[in-house]
Amino acid sequence: MIRKFSHIPDLVNFKNSEDFRCILSDFSTFIDGDPTSALFLGPKGENLDILESLVLEAIDSIKSGRTQFHPEDNPIITDNIKESELYKKSLSLIRENFTHLLRILNKYDTPFYSSRYIGHMNWELSIPALSAYFATMLHNPNNVTVQASTATTFLEMSVGRDICSMIGYDDKSWSHITCDGSVANLEALWAAREVKLLAIAIKNAIVYEDVLKGAKFISVEKVDRSTASLLQFSTWELLNLSREKVLELPRQVGELCNIEESEVWDLVNKKYSCNAIGFAEFSRKNLEDYRLLLVVPATRHYSWDKASSILGFGSVFSSLSTGINTCFVRVPIDEKSRIDIEEYQSLMEHCSDEKNKCSVVLSVAVVGTTEEASVDPVAEILACRNRLRLEKSFDIPIHVDAAYGGYSLSTIREDFPLSWPLSSEEPSLYRKKAHDFESSFFSEYVQEQLQSVCECDSVTIDPHKWGYIPYGAGSLSYSNGKIINCLTFGASYIGKPGLLPSVGDYGVEGSKPGASAAAVFLSHSVIRPSKTGYGRIINESVLSSKLFYLSLFSIDEDAFFVQTLTPLVDSRVDIFPILEYMQDFKKGEIKKDITIGQTIRNLGPDMNMVDYCFNFYIEKNGQKIPNSDWELMNKFNSAIYEKLHVKEGFPTTNLPLIISMTSFEKSEYGEKFIGAFSGRLGLSVLPEKIDCLRSTIMDPWLIYPDSEGKNFVGEVIIPSLVSTVREVVLSITQYKP
Repeated sequence: MIRKFSHIPDLVNFKNSEDFRCILSDFSTFIDGDPTSALFLGPKGENLDILESLVLEAIDSIKSGRTQFHPEDNPIITDNIKESELYKKSLSLIRENFTHLLRILNKYDTPFYSSRYIGHMNWELSIPALSAYFATMLHNPNNVTVQASTATTFLEMSVGRDICSMIGYDDKSWSHITCDGSVANLEALWAAREVKLLAIAIKNAIVYEDVLKGAKFISVEKVDRSTASLLQFSTWELLNLSREKVLELPRQVGELCNIEESEVWDLVNKKYSCNAIGFAEFSRKNLEDYRLLLVVPATRHYSWDKASSILGFGSVFSSLSTGINTCFVRVPIDEKSRIDIEEYQSLMEHCSDEKNKCSVVLSVAVVGTTEEASVDPVAEILACRNRLRLEKSFDIPIHVDAAYGGYSLSTIREDFPLSWPLSSEEPSLYRKKAHDFESSFFSEYVQEQLQSVCECDSVTIDPHKWGYIPYGAGSLSYSNGKIINCLTFGASYIGKPGLLPSVGDYGVEGSKPGASAAAVFLSHSVIRPSKTGYGRIINESVLSSKLFYLSLFSIDEDAFFVQTLTPLVDSRVDIFPILEYMQDFKKGEIKKDITIGQTIRNLGPDMNMVDYCFNFYIEKNGQKIPNSDWELMNKFNSAIYEKLHVKEGFPTTNLPLIISMTSFEKSEYGEKFIGAFSGRLGLSVLPEKIDCLRSTIMDPWLIYPDSEGKNFVGEVIIPSLVSTVREVVLSITQYKP
């Protein structure tokens, strides 16, 4: 029977563990005709014949295309050359080394495809993505310019529109593929810096350029909706114009001066922008003592540290509690590992007071933190911005880092058509919201935040994570596409920017594979980024993660116990009806039990990643009590991880399970977060850090039995995990106090 201790308030008294195990073993019913099963290769390569036929078709297409391109041209590689010894020797070397490479990959590479892999944000790749990447790779297009990617540039444009539609952006938006989320975040900060300083640059251009004299009386609307003459604005007022109003200035100036908008952009970008004269010189000339801030949560991805360093904001944090003395500001988190909204509001109140001389260049909210799977309160962050706009004429540009969780937006998006490239019809973006809570296993809280993402200024989403697309395929989307004019660079040999349709003139990267755009495009054409496509797969993977989360509570051992980072919402929750509800779950068909449905949606973490810690018991005065030494507990979990992760130079075939690990440091996460978790672990003092095991459940199939009716979570994953912990706990007696 599961024990209920005062120091572990969220463990639930089940009827008995035998009933629990029976439910796990009989968890679900296999349903024929599942559309998801045709989309992936399968853990045993069940669909490899499909990929093989598509790859062979791609090769045949390449052969056909090459022979039909000027058939009057003669071959270069003749039969005589193929019969030569040097040719045969080269071919033999290719085959020999290729076979050796395949052996290395099969022996040492991580089996992400297996249901035994529950580590990082990686799983299978979709068959349409694999086949498209392979076929396009043979053509080798470079999306730096349409001259080198006459097909895939247009595929990327269509993908960009599709991602904007998934977000809920309207027709003003713009998106492009990046190599990953780190580069997307770097570009988002770069763009935010440039547009934050653009009004100052335009004001200077109007003052000093004769061609712009006609705009000296231009009137601009502030964020509180009052209007005034731009040339009369103070530096503080210029820094707090909304992004929408700033990006309209070049058009307005052009109209007043009787010149094209592009000429205004060109002039400002070449002589007055921050990009043109450099951050240091721009600050010296224009910013007085104002400090430009990048605001991130304590749970931010480390790419923000890199971006902040690269773009001149520095890597040393400050906070409201310690004083805003650097440009990189960290907001504390709450016990649920989300931005502490009260701390955030206090910080923004401080910044909105002009005497403190703090202007927010970008405020980052995370949808799917990569260590904790949490979702920040986007709706409340937006409400804070809207209030300060009206009350104090203070603007906060907001970026959503949804590199990991971005495709969860598909679960709330109604179906919409794909914009095929080079077609005569180009549909408008579909800004439709859906509140279909019964078809989603995200909590009502998470769905509220997903609904709010479309109100933010920019969004990072990685197709190569929850989009099941090959690396590297990140993306960056802007609510107002005019912002890319702040980042336009080009060269004469790839075409003059703006004259040809392109996605390569903007952003950080130059050369980039058109194969990535093709992979995302074809996968989206088959699996729509809406609730019946990706939304369905993601809902099933979320439900699978909840099964794993709930199954951790079935662990009943005398020597150790487990605690999840996210506790049960209510210690009185009866899990048996929930398990029965999940047992009756059928693909495309959800039992209409509103009460249980709401309960299961609100259980577990925000996303599909489960963090958990084991602690062991010690004997004291004839009783078993939890170990209270955090350093010994960390050694315990590190030893578990050592037995369940891939090691360099060792075959992966002997691992019964593959998990990952992270650490939560008090200096980084704060006492509220660390205290809540350590208290449930039975620790006597606040630890300096907690080493925590981490499992991302990308597999949507774990909720269904295999071909013999076996439930993988209940009969393989949990027993393998428990067996490993039993082995480790025997070896920690030497560490016991």
